[in-house]
Amino acid sequence: MKRFIRDASIFLLGLLVLNLLVFLVVDPLGRDDGYLARVQDAPPGSLGIVLADSHGTRLDDEALRAAGIANLSAGSDSYGDMLSKLRYAAERHPLKLVVVTADGHCMSKYREFTNNGEKSGLLAGGSGLKAALRRYLPLVDPKRRDLFKGSLSAKAGRLFSREKKAAAAAPSLPWKDKPNRRELSLRRAGTQFTFSEPSEALKKTLLEIAAFCEARGIALVGLKYPLSGDYLEATGGKDYGAAAALRAAGVPVLDHEALYADQDELFEDQDHLNPEGGAAFTRLLVEELRAGGQL
Repeated sequence: MKRFIRDASIFLLGLLVLNLLVFLVVDPLGRDDGYLARVQDAPPGSLGIVLADSHGTRLDDEALRAAGIANLSAGSDSYGDMLSKLRYAAERHPLKLVVVTADGHCMSKYREFTNNGEKSGLLAGGSGLKAALRRYLPLVDPKRRDLFKGSLSAKAGRLFSREKKAAAAAPSLPWKDKPNRRELSLRRAGTQFTFSEPSEALKKTLLEIAAFCEARGIALVGLKYPLSGDYLEATGGKDYGAAAALRAAGVPVLDHEALYADQDELFEDQDHLNPEGGAAFTRLLVEELRAGGQL
């Protein structure tokens, strides 16, 4: 019996030490990570939010804030990440409007595993005992364990890198001046539209977003972001159907994919606006939302 108690005590002590190690690595990430800060530091009293992946990060945040909208977009966000952000924001702001991305690639199956779930999941911590357990016992939280493993991998990669300092990258040409726009567009399209069928799991989550907004009287608007002409040609009209799913649920969708198709000077690459393009598009978006009565 004494041996059992001793072995159990050693085992529990080991777990506590491991838990402490994970906590010391993960807790600063949860508090200081820019991904979370973008959501948690949204202006008080925001009446609207934008939910999108990297396409949404090209919008003019200041122009949106002037219209009472907080831009919560982040690269690689999936509809699961966006739902977590929506739930968090709805508890803290008097939301009247949500603009959610409806781009053609958003229901691709690759977004089921390439996303920010380990970060956005931390927004669901809540308060009280459950929140305390999630924070101080990260070993019981699979998302925080994943965050710990990801952090270790990144640190190991930097530690064992042969090059102590990366060579300075050559200045990138503006999209309009790139000689291989067609090749780059085909490569990007191949990455975004790898699968023959859309993700049913992501479609279900998108419809959860729609149902959440409807239940709370929040206006929901889908948005398809501008794409370059070369990229539109490269995709050949492929689309996993996010916009169609929203329209079937009675949600209006603003389709601006081809808005700047002949204006390469407004893009930084095949499917992302540059600061000038983002500012111009944000002005148009705010005007449309006002004209539609959503603002």
